[in-house]
Amino acid sequence: MNSKMSKGSVRVFPLSKLLLLPETYQHLNVFESRYLKLVRDSMESDRKICMAVIGSGHEVEYLGKPPLFEEACIGHIEKCVTNEDGTYHVTVRGLQEVRLKEELVGSSAYRNFTWEPKEFRLPLREPTSESLRAKLLSFLDFLYQRAGEDEARKWVNSIREYDLMRLVHQLCVAMPLKLDLQMQLAASEDLVGRGYLLLDLVSEIFPDFGTQEMKNLIHEDPKIFPMIY
Repeated sequence: MNSKMSKGSVRVFPLSKLLLLPETYQHLNVFESRYLKLVRDSMESDRKICMAVIGSGHEVEYLGKPPLFEEACIGHIEKCVTNEDGTYHVTVRGLQEVRLKEELVGSSAYRNFTWEPKEFRLPLREPTSESLRAKLLSFLDFLYQRAGEDEARKWVNSIREYDLMRLVHQLCVAMPLKLDLQMQLAASEDLVGRGYLLLDLVSEIFPDFGTQEMKNLIHEDPKIFPMIY
């Protein structure tokens, strides 16, 4: 992004299999006491939190301090609704990709890490970006034709006019890939590379794009496009 934040420390909200990227949104149901405090502290200051993904195989350690992938994304709390039971429903917008560095032990009830900006390259000139956009729009046409419900078709049409970064990131977040494949996307160093990697992965998910046996790449419990598969 053009206006990058400097290095510092950030409140970290660890989750399993929920990816945040710049200009995408995630909706969180916050109920654990330490993360209720994290949200309150964020709302009283800069409204920023960092969403990070728990390391593969460590999901059962969520209540403790499981290892995290260093690839993460700082987001802004756009909306926070307090439920009747005191829990929160939070909407987070991705701002900037970062790499988590050192955990600040004993600094608060929740987890805090130092971080450094991730150097993420955007395409500088055509035709590279236009070629990628054309392929992504072709994939959207594919999704539209296979969508069995109006809701899915409306979503497909709603993202067609996004700029290239937002389009790539929306699809990366929406595709129900397994964790290791999500993190391959998160680890990409440039937008064009991320976009083409995404196309490679979805070509293996859908029968029309790849072999039937490669469908096991998809997450076991897809929730975004159940009407398409």
